[in-house]
Amino acid sequence: MIVYSLEIKSTGDIFYVGSTRNSLKTRLKSHRSYRSDSNQSLKKILSENRDDIKIEEIDRGDTYDAVFLEAYWIGQFIEWGFVLCNKNLSVKSLNQKTKKCSALFTAEETELIYSLYKTGDYAAIAELNNCSKSIISFYFVNNLNSVPEWAYMGIKKYYGLPV
Repeated sequence: MIVYSLEIKSTGDIFYVGSTRNSLKTRLKSHRSYRSDSNQSLKKILSENRDDIKIEEIDRGDTYDAVFLEAYWIGQFIEWGFVLCNKNLSVKSLNQKTKKCSALFTAEETELIYSLYKTGDYAAIAELNNCSKSIISFYFVNNLNSVPEWAYMGIKKYYGLPV
């Protein structure tokens, strides 16, 4: 799978990170068709900059790795100051989540976590946090870059990161 970024060519602003099994040309065409995207912020940027969008490969991995690579690159671009319109990662939603005691791993922490990750980690972290394995796996698979404070602390403890 290919992990890619979408960029406004004239400004150099990267506004989206995603992954695809298709060619980049096919994926960009799909984004431009608007039908494939339920993300209203993404639709707006694409429609306002229709002929000024660049898609670029930023990483590559098998299906399993791509989930983690995409999360890593989302975190990295946010850390570099880009405002991404990925669902749940707009500036507004990040601020709302922060107020709700969510936390963000740094790019270095995310990279370390993924490099140390093993299949059994969900169960061990869940046990540390007195919650179900499925709850922890949800954050690893869907959004490691914005987890509840309790999961954040448990994950940091499990991987030996400073708390």
